[in-house]
Amino acid sequence: EELHHSAILMETLSREPDDTPEQVRQKHQLYQRLQHQMEPLRTACDLWVSAFFWERIDASTPTTGDVYQALENPSGLNPTMRARAATLAHQHRFFHWFLEFPEVFLAGGFDVVLGNPPWEQIQFDDREFFAASRPDIAEAPNMAKRKKMIEQLAQTDPDLYESYRKAQHANDSLKRFVHGSGRFPLTSFGRLNSAPLFTELARQIVRERGYVGVVVPTGIATDAFNQHFFADLVARGELVSLYDFDNRAKLFPAVINLMKFCLLTLERRD
Repeated sequence: EELHHSAILMETLSREPDDTPEQVRQKHQLYQRLQHQMEPLRTACDLWVSAFFWERIDASTPTTGDVYQALENPSGLNPTMRARAATLAHQHRFFHWFLEFPEVFLAGGFDVVLGNPPWEQIQFDDREFFAASRPDIAEAPNMAKRKKMIEQLAQTDPDLYESYRKAQHANDSLKRFVHGSGRFPLTSFGRLNSAPLFTELARQIVRERGYVGVVVPTGIATDAFNQHFFADLVARGELVSLYDFDNRAKLFPAVINLMKFCLLTLERRD
């Protein structure tokens, strides 16, 4: 009910004129009212997602009970927990699609989603992290030597060590969320890559008979880790087209010449 009312308010907001300063002020006030109205929902969502990013899993970690508390009686929520969840939401840029676009999701989703998502392995590489700040660590002769040098940073350069630890934790938390949240049931197998994850997300947020068009590595159709996703597309008859290319013409300067990529088009069918 709350989301339905928010969707109506957002739809009203989008139709309001903004030709004069006064009209802009009125739209701003309406938008602020909408944000305030959705605050319990946003807090509940932030709490749920933040549990995957919590530094320590202990008694202070958000539970399902805390999520319901945020929805039913926000004033009774532990203020420290609420503040920490809000901080994590800001740091990691949590994005709750149905709260950002309530009017779209009330109507079933977007008509079209187009994109060229990042093609990155979701992994943490010590060598990449230290390449600029401490090349001696990045170029250590073996992993054991590198690990020992990193451990020494806790005494010799605690600020750099803390930055390293936080970067590692952020990557581990993201993987924990992808594998454990249930948001990516078909692309969260094996080594994680952002391109399939974005593609599955795009498929989730379009309406029935809506279209997805993305530029992604051809591995979306050929890699073993993506077999569940691509098989599901074919089984549901959602694959409209897949045009395969390599990069010999250097359309993507930062990508190696023989990298194969494709223009993938899907039509969502429920």
